[in-house]
Amino acid sequence: MRGSRRTGTDVARVVTVAVLAVLQPASSLLATLLPGEQPSTGAVSDRYTHLLTPAGYAFAVWGLIYLASLGLAVYQALPSQHTRAVHRATGWWVAAAFAASTVWVPIFVSEALLAAQAVIVALVVFLALAAARMTALGAASGATEQWLLRLPVSGYLGWATIATVAGTGTTARWAGIDLTDAFAALLAVAALLLLAVVAGLVAWNILAATGFAALLAWGLTAGAVGNTNPAVSAAAVLAAVVPWVVILARAARSADPRAVALG
Repeated sequence: MRGSRRTGTDVARVVTVAVLAVLQPASSLLATLLPGEQPSTGAVSDRYTHLLTPAGYAFAVWGLIYLASLGLAVYQALPSQHTRAVHRATGWWVAAAFAASTVWVPIFVSEALLAAQAVIVALVVFLALAAARMTALGAASGATEQWLLRLPVSGYLGWATIATVAGTGTTARWAGIDLTDAFAALLAVAALLLLAVVAGLVAWNILAATGFAALLAWGLTAGAVGNTNPAVSAAAVLAAVVPWVVILARAARSADPRAVALG
């Protein structure tokens, strides 16, 4: 609640979120400090391509995510925000997500891909918990909270979700799992259909659901564009569309469709 007394824990949370928001875009620089010559994340991804690898342009979305994270950090650092329930409920989970993102790049470029995949899964869990706790508190206090807190978290969750699916294929290739083209395509379609179900459930249950759907669709569309298998491409498009259909249906029956869409 606003107006309650600020505590040392509030200050520690605010500072931690701010520091980690800055460290996230610096993670590529951290990777260059590792011993030996380190490849880029794109080079590692290209080394272990598979049917769910998105087109290269998809990774440009990290720039938007980093910018949104910095905006979130500045917003929650405003003195008027320190004691608000929404930040107390979500701040440490957001900080944990930023920390996971920060360490992921050095781990990934060092090609410890099993560990990198575990970090991406943790990132999804932390963001999902933050989104769930925001949703439990009800609608945002206004447009500033929607655009600087609710949508950045839900959008980040959407991208991290598709990154987890794609990362599973990358990790399997790295581990030397060699599948026939037909069986690999079957697994990819099954994974995308499962993702469509999960995405629909998420879109039905969180506020600011358009952020989640938009960045999930960005990754899935890039997967369809970069794919030569028609069945996999079609499944990717389906998984991208499902959460939008769910959001429209949910908003149509909601007393507060703006909260459904934007938080």
